[in-house]
Order: sequence, then structure tokens, then C-alpha cells
Amino acid sequence: MELKIPPVIVFIIAVLAIYGIGLFDASLSLFDTLSLWCAIAFFIMSGIFGCLGVLSFKLSSTTVNPMEPEKASQIVSSGIFRLSRNPMYLGLLFLLISYCFFLQTAFAFLVCVLFVLYMNRFQIYPEERVLEAKFGQDYQQYKSRVRRWI
Repeated sequence: MELKIPPVIVFIIAVLAIYGIGLFDASLSLFDTLSLWCAIAFFIMSGIFGCLGVLSFKLSSTTVNPMEPEKASQIVSSGIFRLSRNPMYLGLLFLLISYCFFLQTAFAFLVCVLFVLYMNRFQIYPEERVLEAKFGQDYQQYKSRVRRWI
């Protein structure tokens, strides 16, 4: 795989970037209450998507290690995986969005866009190639039914 940096490390780098931007940009400060409610909503959604994704993998007895997709024992397509092919990455994205709202910095949302672009290119596309090679038509059909993010 092209990915050499685990997704959790990419997430931590993104959090640090958002924090750094937040030190200099308080552009959403006029919307304190709305920002707080948005932060809470995205925080809750991040927990739901992330936890249900991990739980689904565990219940299906397949690997949750993003560095070794070739060890997947089956395609998980039920539960939260009916809504997104990548609910755990979506959970990380929602957590980043929540943090942007919490810090009330609009400019930091660019980090969220960069996170999606990076994850698509260096994690998700390589994972999909491995899963297509391993599961063939079954994975192709799953891809045609369920969106990559949401």
C-alpha cells in the first residue's frame, strides 16, 4: 500500500494543525452558541460512526487494522456499513469538524478537506484495490451500493 502513515497519526497531525490555526483565527466567534451546538452534534456523530464501525468489524471477526487490509476475512456490509464504506474514517472526520466548531475557526475547515483528500489518496484507494483483488465481484457490488464517505 502507498500508505506509510497510520490513519490515527494523520488524524493527530490534523488536530494539531487545527489547533495551530485556532490560535490565530477566531472567525466564527459571532456564532458562539451555534458553534457549540454544531461541535456537540459532530462529536456525537463521530462517536456513533467510529464505535459502530469498530463494533461491526469485531462482531464479524475481521481486522480493524487499516495498515493490513489484506487480512480482512470478509466484507462487512451491514449496520453502519450500509451508510458508509468508511464509517471509522468518517468518525475521525466528524471529530475534526467538531473540533473546528469548538475552536470557532472557519479557516481550520480546510484541514478537514485536506484530511479527506489525503485519506482518499493514501488510505482508501489502496484499501479498495486490495479488497477488490481479494473479494472480487462481491466487493464491486458493495461499492456500487454504498458511498465511500456518506
